[in-house]
Amino acid sequence: MRLAGNSCMEDSGAGAAIILFVRLPVPGRVKTRLAAGVGAGAACDFYRACASAAMRTCASLAGPRLSLVVQHSSGDASDGVRAWVDDVLGEREVSARSCVGGSAQVHAH
Repeated sequence: MRLAGNSCMEDSGAGAAIILFVRLPVPGRVKTRLAAGVGAGAACDFYRACASAAMRTCASLAGPRLSLVVQHSSGDASDGVRAWVDDVLGEREVSARSCVGGSAQVHAH
């Protein structure tokens, strides 16, 4: 993973993008209504599985004319999100960049 710059407006090189908004999977911070019934850990595990599947599916569609942009909440730790995305997408060429407000975008090509 490499940092590609500081501007959200930076051209990713693709003609179009799939933008996927995620939260860092932390018990008690994701799926809070579900957690009320099944517990924070189970709700977080469910969220992590769904979001990871969405990332893999969207990344499989990415190519020269379509990029995947994973955007996260500015309240989440950028390094944690980057590590999670890297773990989910494995050996893909992934670059990350920070945006105004502390959020980050991760591009898969």
